[in-house]
Amino acid sequence: MSSQSSYEFAAGTICITPEENVPLAGYPLRCSRFSKVADPLEANAVLLKSDSRKIVMVSADLLFPGKKLKDGIIKNVNDLIQEEELFIAATHNHFAPATDETKPKLGKINQRYLDFVIEKISWLIRDLLTGPIENVSIYYKVGIDTNSNINRRRKAPKIALPPKKKISILPDPSENKDSFIRIIQIVDASGNTKAIIWNYSCHPTRYPDSLCVSADFPGFTRSMI
Repeated sequence: MSSQSSYEFAAGTICITPEENVPLAGYPLRCSRFSKVADPLEANAVLLKSDSRKIVMVSADLLFPGKKLKDGIIKNVNDLIQEEELFIAATHNHFAPATDETKPKLGKINQRYLDFVIEKISWLIRDLLTGPIENVSIYYKVGIDTNSNINRRRKAPKIALPPKKKISILPDPSENKDSFIRIIQIVDASGNTKAIIWNYSCHPTRYPDSLCVSADFPGFTRSMI
């Protein structure tokens, strides 16, 4: 565990659940529009400042962020932050609309939804950069959970002459997997946890209704935290 107490901090969240009935991204054969919203999509952001340096980290319930998304946000907030000071990640959610134009087979962009997300995240970042900040300590922690994920690629027999093996999407407990849970805990001067940034290697593809908007297990985990 390590700590660094010379940071200033702000954080916030904003809803990016689609307001229009648009297709979802993540599966090449799923082309229809979503049927209902099972649970909301979020964008969460953390601002960290140390002396004259700052970084804003954004995590959004999307499949991939995409260059158009980041470029649109930078255009909206470039009076407050430089491109190299903004880090945008996705939870790799397969139950949200597309925002990455480079992967059309996984879902085509709905421009109105992309503009909606750009505007929402831009508001969030602007609020963080112009609002109050507080002094915090930062702790990095690592744990292990060996029961919640599994390697999903297994060599299976393929009917052919001569016989050969192919890689199938099947659980393979004999193969390697990343079982580490990595956590950045942000704590104020009174010892209260203000934010947690967490990472766990498990593919969020298993919400049971493929036509629902959902944040999948990252959203459920976030609500429990």
